[in-house]
Amino acid sequence: LDLPPSALVIVFSSPTLEAGTPAFELAAAAAVRDIATAPHVARVVTHLLSPRQISADRHTAYDIVFLDLPPDDSPEALPILRERLREAPGLEVELAGGPAFYGDVQTVSEADLRRSELISLPLAALALIVVFGSVVAAGVPLIVGGSAVIVALAAIFLVAQVTPMSIFVLNLATLLGLGLGVDYSLLMTSRFREEMAKRPGSETQVADSVRVTVATAGRAVFFSAVTVLLGLLGLILFEFMILRSVGIAGAIVVGLAGAAALTLLPAV
Repeated sequence: LDLPPSALVIVFSSPTLEAGTPAFELAAAAAVRDIATAPHVARVVTHLLSPRQISADRHTAYDIVFLDLPPDDSPEALPILRERLREAPGLEVELAGGPAFYGDVQTVSEADLRRSELISLPLAALALIVVFGSVVAAGVPLIVGGSAVIVALAAIFLVAQVTPMSIFVLNLATLLGLGLGVDYSLLMTSRFREEMAKRPGSETQVADSVRVTVATAGRAVFFSAVTVLLGLLGLILFEFMILRSVGIAGAIVVGLAGAAALTLLPAV
């Protein structure tokens, strides 16, 4: 049987009306009269054709709406279907099923991630000020992490023109880029300050300190970035678009965060 790739359900419920009665069925038919002709709708299986789609007390029933969209893209049909649904006197009509669940998860996750960004950035800045004791020194890791995020988002935009990418990668790029950028920069900057303290008054104090820092802490940063990058690349083998997107975006962000720590940071 050749079934469409995804489906959602339209649930009808009433505390008083029962499925199969004229009042219930007329209200349900009025509510979904424009659904079958909506974009992305392949076909509709009404509860009138399947008794299994009616609850035992007959106060709840559902119609199955098959979509021509793959599961990852199925939430795109929700706004269209919500516009097509009509009010049904005496009935509560709701969209449910996989696409509705994915859409709610996406909305809630985006809001949670935005909130986490608003909390994590000030805390990161405060921690760096405590570690370095200077606003200027604390700002350097944030500059490196921010630069890595900006370039990574541009690179992800280009990749998204070729292959589908989950919306989650935008927040992933921000959090992962800032986290790794600050982490790598903190390691490099700490080693640089140690080397500077060993060469007080030297004419080549800065140049020698940068050279030793890149040769030592820079080596650790390089291999750390490569290891994490290779681990994330393994997610590209998954067929599930969200995991594949995380692998692609994560590899880009990690590579750019490591590159920024090894090039931009020493220059700064």
